[in-house]
Amino acid sequence: MSIKLNFLNEEIAKADEKINGYPAATQDISVNIRNRQDCIDTAKYGPMNPALPNNEFWQQKADMFKTTVDEAKSARCGNCAAFIQTSEMIDAMAHGLGGESEAYAIIEVANLGFCEIFDFKCAGSRTCDAWVVNGPITDSNSVDEVQLEETMKSLKEWFKEKWVDISRPKAGGGFEPCGRDDANTGKYPKCVPASRAARMTPEQIASAVRRKRTAESTQTRDGKKPIYVSTDKEKVEKANIPTDPELYARVKAEAKAKFDVYPSAYANAWLVREYKKRGGGYRVS
Repeated sequence: MSIKLNFLNEEIAKADEKINGYPAATQDISVNIRNRQDCIDTAKYGPMNPALPNNEFWQQKADMFKTTVDEAKSARCGNCAAFIQTSEMIDAMAHGLGGESEAYAIIEVANLGFCEIFDFKCAGSRTCDAWVVNGPITDSNSVDEVQLEETMKSLKEWFKEKWVDISRPKAGGGFEPCGRDDANTGKYPKCVPASRAARMTPEQIASAVRRKRTAESTQTRDGKKPIYVSTDKEKVEKANIPTDPELYARVKAEAKAKFDVYPSAYANAWLVREYKKRGGGYRVS
């Protein structure tokens, strides 16, 4: 992965910048432009106008990940795990744009979120080399501050990792690098960090590869989005469950009637904010 790592210490400092309690880049356009330029220089953020074909840009992304152009185009900021679209963050961005209803409209039209890695307002239709699967971060899957700090740390450590395909062992030991020269041939890889692969038993490797193969043959892809299978068989996904299902259902019905598009980040943000305003809460399953 062609990502430069000399920006990591600066990123940690930028994450601490606040204006009136909000991330500085959401309130000061000059800070946002500075941080966005860091992403352009470091992780090739773009394209400038996502509505255009941008063939060269997408071919470069496909070449970097050793995949097809169509699959590269499916990896956007809007579905990146570092893309924050919680109601709190949407309110912060709207406050920086004046706080009026027009501000929320701008955020919705541009599908803006906040990049947790590079600390700037990010357009959902763009992408960069730091894209991470399983996003965005919304109210329904958000984490607390401690978890978010750990997530950010893990994401930055992720850039340093050497990833290998545990479905392709080398004859002399170890595994082939993750990625294929031709993404249209061969079985889909099961990639993990090399350090983790070295700790896995043959049984764990066989189980992870087998479950990946089963998922590939039985699940339907959402467009070109990769099918994710946990490496740990015992892993349990956590979810936020409303403590007052009846109230949640009523507010959800109102959200569906209020917004032209549902579900969406903005409808969901309104739903969560309104549900909490009326006394609702969540528990973790």
